Amino acid sequence: MIGVCVLVCSPVSAQDDAKSARKVRFKIYSWVNDMVQPEAKPSGKELYCRTPKGYQAMVVNPAEVSPEYEGLLTDGSLVFYKRTEVDGEQAYTPVAETPVPAGAEQLFIYHFAEGDKNKVLAVDTSLRSFPMGQFVFLNTTEQPVILSINGKAIGVKPRSRGKMKYAISSKGTLRIEVKSTDKPQKLLAVMTVGGRSEQRIIGFFHAFRDGKTHRLLLERGVDRQADIINRD
Repeated sequence: MIGVCVLVCSPVSAQDDAKSARKVRFKIYSWVNDMVQPEAKPSGKELYCRTPKGYQAMVVNPAEVSPEYEGLLTDGSLVFYKRTEVDGEQAYTPVAETPVPAGAEQLFIYHFAEGDKNKVLAVDTSLRSFPMGQFVFLNTTEQPVILSINGKAIGVKPRSRGKMKYAISSKGTLRIEVKSTDKPQKLLAVMTVGGRSEQRIIGFFHAFRDGKTHRLLLERGVDRQADIINRD
């Protein structure tokens, strides 16, 4: 299991009252590997979710999306690390706060490292919020970018997300480009993939190596293995 332990919230005991928790179903993609900064490298800790019966270890792999889990969103947290207190008791620490849209019950979760900190992002994957034929783009960088799919473009502000309907090309493909708003001629990431009109796609745009390299991770159909592309 690859992860980062940054104690950003108070530990949560396995015996805490769960009355205020909300049940959600989710899949998680955890991308934290040797390409992140040294201080964010893993320390052998597994990821857990909270259930009505206790805490459950999750099967996560940077090469693929996890199985679906049903967990309890507790005080804004959904993903946890287990730790042993001085007295030997087991406690569970939130990895990071997980902002979840009000009323969302089906989620796709991204867990990634930003410098020496954990980040967790959630996308509402209900068909009501995320219909077929739509692309959700998560810009986690500090710069505004232009997202273009087969020539159709939208601007996405720093640390925000954008949505757009996409159209498949005559060849059955999607050409996805991410450019700098300040320098439109500067291509930050590009990939061409096969596509279908009856699917949903999430694009996760992330900078690392002091912002000199960008990564576009593409999740087609929400529940399939992720495609990754790097561009220096």
